Amino acid sequence: MSKPGLLIPNGRRSSYGFFSLACETLILAVATAAETASAGHLIGVRNAKAAEFHCTFARLTLRTAVAPSTAQEYGIALKKVTAYEAAHSGGGAGAANVGLFARDVDFASRDADSGLDGSGVVARVAGVAALTAGTQTIGASLGTLSQHELVAAATVQLQNRERVWKSNDRHPLFVLKEEEGVLVTNRILTANLLTFYAGLELGGYLVG
Repeated sequence: MSKPGLLIPNGRRSSYGFFSLACETLILAVATAAETASAGHLIGVRNAKAAEFHCTFARLTLRTAVAPSTAQEYGIALKKVTAYEAAHSGGGAGAANVGLFARDVDFASRDADSGLDGSGVVARVAGVAALTAGTQTIGASLGTLSQHELVAAATVQLQNRERVWKSNDRHPLFVLKEEEGVLVTNRILTANLLTFYAGLELGGYLVG
């Protein structure tokens, strides 16, 4: 049996390897609702196991698929979620579940031996429609990303933006404990034929 992870303060163990998750919605339908407690949810990442996910890297991406018939602002937000007792579902055609994967193959078996394999952290990613909300409490925003899109025309270049957060050491940007997670939401009702993609990448290590 392999040694169960690296010793950290409080006598707990962290994974040897680095884990990451990367996902992007399909082209979201026109008139995607603005965020509420139960609407406008695009990507829901839930930690269903006792091992904590210590996130040291996060990236939000936003790109236009079809420009609007009238100039419009649109955007997404990344929010912390607690009391995440039931996962999101639905999301229309193309919706999928995406899990963490080990970036360091040499460490994967060691982490699996100690139960720090990342299997408890799963994202539900919208396809062509927003997700059906699970059971969760949505907290404060961890960050937002927005842009203006001009009227569709041959001379108009579609927008593509990202926002990145990165820790310079192992100190986490945020921690996802059991039944916690993060949620990507649509900030503004989309209209005027505008459609877009929203993406999320997370990276970090597990502590148990």
